[in-house]
Amino acid sequence: MKTIIKLAVAYAILLIGVGCQEKNTAGGGASTFAAGDAVKQAKQAVYGTLGSGDNRKLAFVIFTDAPEDGVLSSAASHSRLLSDPSWSGLLAAPGVEYKADADGLAIEGARHEFAQGKVFLVSGKKGNLTVKQLDIPIGDGSYKEELERLKNHEELKGYLGEEKDAEAEAKVAKQDTVGSLTDELIVQRKHFCEAIASAKDKASAQEAVKKLSRTADEIAAIAARLDKLETPSEEEKERIDEKMLSADKAMEKKMGDAMQAAMFDEKVSSIIAPAVKEFGARMEELNAIFDRQIVSAKRLEQREKANGASAPGSAP
Repeated sequence: MKTIIKLAVAYAILLIGVGCQEKNTAGGGASTFAAGDAVKQAKQAVYGTLGSGDNRKLAFVIFTDAPEDGVLSSAASHSRLLSDPSWSGLLAAPGVEYKADADGLAIEGARHEFAQGKVFLVSGKKGNLTVKQLDIPIGDGSYKEELERLKNHEELKGYLGEEKDAEAEAKVAKQDTVGSLTDELIVQRKHFCEAIASAKDKASAQEAVKKLSRTADEIAAIAARLDKLETPSEEEKERIDEKMLSADKAMEKKMGDAMQAAMFDEKVSSIIAPAVKEFGARMEELNAIFDRQIVSAKRLEQREKANGASAPGSAP
């Protein structure tokens, strides 16, 4: 999958930094809903949003028990500019506070970075709290649409009290496919962008280096699982090409806009540059697997022609 690797290496060279943001305002809210027939205990969704009106997008969501007295958890945004959004509030049932910003949130003082997921399941009480962070992609629908979709997600059914039969369990435990692993790869590439965007000073740049390392580990694990599968047909590879190119296009402007901060902040670039270069080198090692499994012959031929004028030894 040299097209993807080449894109990652290009991003590394360009030192893309902050970005992945739109010029909107920050807001938040909370709602109580039934948790399914399997339990009587209701749940609450506490969330942050970006945008305005009914079309605003979901930034993060915390699912928690609803208190017996019916009190609604609180959610408030303090900085309404998307360049520096922040939220805070109280999760009523466990009785703990949370604070969130553009890069992550803290629940009862414990920090969780959004690069590892923006959906949180909270259970227990203050002093004996369990927080599960899920890397479930949040889509581009309105915040209401995304909340409804998440409530029905397979990974949340157990927490939300949905009964699971043998058929449902089989769906959850389904085996890897080339398509499902491609989806996972797209998510990790988004994490790559978010990690670079989170490097805004020396401390956050050092944390971003750790995120990049984790992302590289995840992609390597995806490649290892992909390597065990049967090579798909050319028709399926062409469909994957279209999906990957569409993802590239969706991220291209955001990653390009993210470039300036890292380039012009010497403290950030001096830390990030070596880490991103190492990330690119690790991706190069996975080229053979990705090329064999998810890149069509047509795409390979186009790439070879495009690289024909490249100097020997240059990155593909």
